[in-house]
Amino acid sequence: MAEPVYIIDAKRTPVHHIQGAFSKLEPEQLTAPLYAHFQNQFGINKHVPADEVFMGNAVGPGGNLARLSLLEAGYDTSVPGVTVDRQCGSGLEAVHQGFRHLQAGAADTVLAGGVESASRAPKRSFFASDAYPVSSTQERARFSPKFIGDPDMGEAAETTAEAYGISRADQDAFAERSYRLAWEEAAKPDISREIIPVSTIQADASLRVPDKMNKLIRRAPAVFRESGTVTAANSSRISDGAALTLMATRSSCRQYGLKPVLELIDAVAAGVDPNMPGIGPVPAVERLLKQNRMSVEDISVWECNEAFASQVLASALQLGLPPERLNIAGGAIAQGHPYGASGAILVTRLLRLMQNSGLPFGVAMIGIGGGLGLASLYRLI
Repeated sequence: MAEPVYIIDAKRTPVHHIQGAFSKLEPEQLTAPLYAHFQNQFGINKHVPADEVFMGNAVGPGGNLARLSLLEAGYDTSVPGVTVDRQCGSGLEAVHQGFRHLQAGAADTVLAGGVESASRAPKRSFFASDAYPVSSTQERARFSPKFIGDPDMGEAAETTAEAYGISRADQDAFAERSYRLAWEEAAKPDISREIIPVSTIQADASLRVPDKMNKLIRRAPAVFRESGTVTAANSSRISDGAALTLMATRSSCRQYGLKPVLELIDAVAAGVDPNMPGIGPVPAVERLLKQNRMSVEDISVWECNEAFASQVLASALQLGLPPERLNIAGGAIAQGHPYGASGAILVTRLLRLMQNSGLPFGVAMIGIGGGLGLASLYRLI
């Protein structure tokens, strides 16, 4: 029988918008303070080994960014690292891979998370082919073949809104809620517990006052379809940021004196129509709950990445999620969406919220370009 897998700690950097405060930092420089925290706080890379490092990244420079990052941070050359790309689910996928590695007995302690510097992301050049009618430079690779459909994420958000009857008013109200809750959360000294400063930057990018933001949300024009409902204001902003978790087995906790906070109980991936990737969390959560004999009502807090209001609302509607348990500290619409880090940020936020309020069970979930969904289940120790 597999040993229980625990999360000992989870931290993130501040999140700042593209071409903002982190625009001159390479992704490996952005992660360095997180690696330093786990080294200084828990002795990782000193008397506690890191058997593997998993890092998610979506639009970075290529190569093995995990290995580059841990070496940049001064870790010993004996520490291995592997980079994971499941698009904007990469950070959560890295946590899931760390979980499976520990569960299988292939490691005793791992670091897992994600990083994105959209500000430093390179352009991709493609020569003309069947897939690319003309030579072009694009920001992303293909997620799905043309005969199925490979829409840009904004267009996919519009399709999801139309298919599930999510109105402009619904999306705007959700965006207003995200800003209000994030504003309230940012005012709490406690939020600093999940953030590791980068240089002199200690907090997320400043949020607009909710009342002023609400006016902007209501006036914002549709940006993906002429008569659409998805706007820049009810969607997330592209951002830079990173997050990292320390995970260990029960025996490793005992051996090294590590105190677990959450148990990672299970993790699931699922596929959906690539034309509506935002609905990906639905089958992932349904399977997660079924195989753990739980119901929606058993979960105290839900963290869903807010790439677009339409996709969160559509997923919540299909799953029957209680609004008062969903993204209770706001989300990416207000705070920003650093693609490869966002899934690990969900776990970081869950840890703080569950620990602070004694919430027994939490779920992190994310919809992903190409028609994918991830979900994982956590229990407070």
